[in-house]
Amino acid sequence: MARRVTIDRVLFQGNRSTSGGAVYLQNAKPLEILATTFTGNVAARGGGAGQLVSSQLNLVNSTFNANVASAGIGGALMLGTMDSTGSIRNATFANNRSTGGSGMFAAALSGSLNFPVYNTLFANNTTADAGSPMQCWFAPATGSANLQWPRNRVTGGAADTACVNGIAWADPKLGALAANGGPTPTLSPAADSPMRGAGRNCPATDQRGARRNTTACTIGAVE
Repeated sequence: MARRVTIDRVLFQGNRSTSGGAVYLQNAKPLEILATTFTGNVAARGGGAGQLVSSQLNLVNSTFNANVASAGIGGALMLGTMDSTGSIRNATFANNRSTGGSGMFAAALSGSLNFPVYNTLFANNTTADAGSPMQCWFAPATGSANLQWPRNRVTGGAADTACVNGIAWADPKLGALAANGGPTPTLSPAADSPMRGAGRNCPATDQRGARRNTTACTIGAVE
């Protein structure tokens, strides 16, 4: 039976599991993840921060930082059979890793992105696999106003697969995870970051609860 699940202003830090380091959720419709940070979580297989299955994801103003899939795919999130009516808006995926070597890839998001992604950053999510997408899946998602870095895989040097069609490639100049205000730690971009002012149709506030410029906000979770 499908049930509504809401995760709002929560910090998931330092959790460990076989699959889905911090959370495993199935048949969550809708599944709202709001103003939440996942950091330093580890899965022995896939989904360092979490594994989401057969759910309708509404992910807004949230941060995934330094989560690890140590012998599987999906350093941050592992997705399976997701509802196409979901979306990701103003999220930050940074410094997540899939460390198992060859065949272990998609350090930010693994699984088909069959829903749109908006105003979201994918930065320095890395793997040790040279032949598969480093940060996301094989087929880019739809969406707009997203940013990805680096352009090439750190292992092998081939051009990485875009997480979203039409994504921009630039160094986000992102700071370290810190208490930048609000209930959960965040990653704040530098004053001259290309993230600033590049988002469109944004939430009224950011992860901290700070007001956004809704027509031209900062990409990612922090305004």
